[in-house]
Amino acid sequence: MIHASDCGEILPTTDKRTLTETLLLEYHNLLLKSILTERFSSATPASIDQVISDFDGVTFHISTPETKTKILVSISVKCFSDLSQHGAQQVLEREYAGLVTDTEAGYDFSLTVDLENLPEGDGMSPSGHSLSRHKTN
Repeated sequence: MIHASDCGEILPTTDKRTLTETLLLEYHNLLLKSILTERFSSATPASIDQVISDFDGVTFHISTPETKTKILVSISVKCFSDLSQHGAQQVLEREYAGLVTDTEAGYDFSLTVDLENLPEGDGMSPSGHSLSRHKTN
C-alpha cells in the first residue's frame, strides 16, 4: 500500500468550481532513499531484506545477502526489455560504473554498494539520493 507520505506531499489547490487535492510525486523513491541514507550514515552495519513497490509498478529489492557491509539494490521494471532496446542497460552501466553486479534472479538490474568503500562525489554518501533515483537514470 502506498501512503501519500511515501510518494510526496499533498497540497491543496483551488479551482473556481471545486477544491481538489493534488499529489506531488517525487522522482526518486523516498523509502529507498531513507533506507540507504540510514545505512550510509550508520556506524553499525545491519542486515537488510526489504522489497519496495513504487507507485508505477517498479519494484526494488534491498538486501545484504553476502555481508552486512555490502548492500545489493535490485530493480524490476515491467517494460525493461523495451527500455533496453533503447540503450537503458548502457546508461545504467555508465551512471553506476563500478557498482554494477550480476543481476538478482527476478529483477532487471542490480548494484552492489560496499559500505566500507563508498564512491565519492556522486551523491551517494550520505544521502543515498543517487541510488534512490535508480529508475530515472
